[in-house]
Amino acid sequence: MGTPTHRVPTHRVSARLRALALGCALAVLLAEGLLRAIAWRAGAELGALEKPSIYRPHPYLVWELAPNTQKGTGERVSRMGLRGLDRPIAKPAGVFRIACLGGSTTFGTSLGEEETYPVQLEDWLRAMRPDKNVEVLNFGVPGYTGTETFFQLLLKVLDHEPDLLVVYHGANDLTAEHLASSPLELRRVWTEEECEWSTPQRLLRKSFFVEVLQDSLLVPPGRSALSYWTQRNRGLSGPASRPVSRPVSGGSSPWERALTGVHSIATYRGIALLLVPHTYRPLSQAWQEKMEAMNDRTRRFAQAHQVPMVDISRSFPSAGSFFGDDPVHHTSEGAARFAELLAKACVEKKLLERPAPAEPARFRVPDRVNDPIVDAAPECVETEALRSGAAVEPLPFLLYGPRSGPAAGTLGPHNSLGGRGPLPAAEKAAPRIVVLGGSSAYGLLCTEPESFPRRLEAELRSRGIAGAEVVNFAFPGYTTAESLAAWHLRAESVRPDMVILAHDLEDSLPILTPGFRTDGSHARKPFEIGEQFPWDRVPPRVGRDPSRCGVPLRAVRSAQRPLPDEPTITEPSRLALGRNLRTLCDLIRGTGAVPVLLHTGAGQGASAGVHLAVARWNETAALVAAISPAPLLNTGRATTRDLDFHSGGWLPRAAAHAARAALAAEELARHPALSRGR
Repeated sequence: MGTPTHRVPTHRVSARLRALALGCALAVLLAEGLLRAIAWRAGAELGALEKPSIYRPHPYLVWELAPNTQKGTGERVSRMGLRGLDRPIAKPAGVFRIACLGGSTTFGTSLGEEETYPVQLEDWLRAMRPDKNVEVLNFGVPGYTGTETFFQLLLKVLDHEPDLLVVYHGANDLTAEHLASSPLELRRVWTEEECEWSTPQRLLRKSFFVEVLQDSLLVPPGRSALSYWTQRNRGLSGPASRPVSRPVSGGSSPWERALTGVHSIATYRGIALLLVPHTYRPLSQAWQEKMEAMNDRTRRFAQAHQVPMVDISRSFPSAGSFFGDDPVHHTSEGAARFAELLAKACVEKKLLERPAPAEPARFRVPDRVNDPIVDAAPECVETEALRSGAAVEPLPFLLYGPRSGPAAGTLGPHNSLGGRGPLPAAEKAAPRIVVLGGSSAYGLLCTEPESFPRRLEAELRSRGIAGAEVVNFAFPGYTTAESLAAWHLRAESVRPDMVILAHDLEDSLPILTPGFRTDGSHARKPFEIGEQFPWDRVPPRVGRDPSRCGVPLRAVRSAQRPLPDEPTITEPSRLALGRNLRTLCDLIRGTGAVPVLLHTGAGQGASAGVHLAVARWNETAALVAAISPAPLLNTGRATTRDLDFHSGGWLPRAAAHAARAALAAEELARHPALSRGR
């Protein structure tokens, strides 16, 4: 006979669980009250709970500040989408313009308009240097890490023609690196609904207990469930199991890569750069050690690249009166002290004298397009492979990208780095070329061996470049804005010797489309997880709802039309195609690689709109190549026969890819960057 089993009555178990839950809740409330009492005694300001209404999704920045909005605490966003006064994008003559880049500590969360450090920095500099007409613009956005700031610089900040960049980051990047190993893994695509946090989410963000617990969980490496959950409610993180971009071997942290990109742009544009390690109030020994480790990365970068740095964190008071209800956000008194120290450093280091740029600062783009237009019918790229979405997934910063895995229709196969074709070797033993571009460079409707990158690899090897590798990071529908992100998040990690920029219609036709915006996001919208690829939802007429369309192809309405943004624009920094192309060249050269631009062509049967778009691309590419400087290859003359192109006369068949690759290889094989492969 078995031993009798002792059973506990169900009602007693339920009572114990309720008592345990009640005890835990009371303990949490007691801890929250105790921490707030400690903060109150230390002089911290407990901010009111305000429902955020100043954010909106952005195609390439995940989120941004919504123009002409304001929170109940008085945090106002200007007409240009910045905190502070409305000032023109074009810098007036005689103005020395400073752009302050960072997260909420730059934005000035819970501070009044005149209390933020950028406003006070401007006041200090004008008092100390009355001979200088100084303007300080606040580009801080709550939640931004160095990755968002890097893309913000490329897509927005450069348009304001800054003379000095002040980069102040630390706390957000510290948390980010404990949540993910890649920015693609960290961020998830935002939607309109997520711009408004729910009451529980806002309460959790203001909980001192959760904040301290989260900081304590930063001690072990890796991801903690609580910090992952709280950051997810702020728009951070996506499915952890999704493949992400990882360096082939070694590689620096996202923060260091962001600094490298910012430094490259500043160097080639003649913009002064000032790095500021993050100030903080020690919260715990572990917190202090990790913040110092993050600041040490900034210090080492400044020393290695001879970048000016003001180490305010070493001397900044950690008293409660200088920090608010957390260890990183300044009070009004703290922001005033921070601005004073920063202004003195700017004057002492003579940063108000703009350095000479590495290249000429300006080149002219014609104000008008003189080619005749006869085709006004809207059209979008549509293939069964893309419409099914089988090989496509939404990605932050890129909007969408290749899903790694086997081929789907004519797409793929895609490797774990997000490129088409085989994964490059971990150890580079021969010259390596990266191709960035859209449908044509990817080889849409062609198999992977028939694509331009694979043909180019074979042609180079046949010309004596032994072991040459050509890695395809192009993707259908990508504009230069996506390629900026693809380069920074993916392609840069393979350490290429040369990068071929092979865009055409995806960029050039939208420039001629009504409604064009200077940030290049006119034909893009943030994707939602699980959303179908949007190219099957083409608006019946171009201009009705271009944000729902992937890439409008034939969308030009009339001849002799001025550029749709501002007819007087002659500076490509405010023209998405010219600005992005030049920025890509600067970033590529900053890593020691050689940027190469391609002239492209179309078939004889292509519409007038397609021919105009190709001419517009070739014109802009030639101008950028002249100033960068960068080699310019005319592969468009390889073939213009209709039988070498698919329907529409612009998407190359295998024969056109082969002819273009042969022409490119003939020129590139003589370039010094590839000579060591002989």
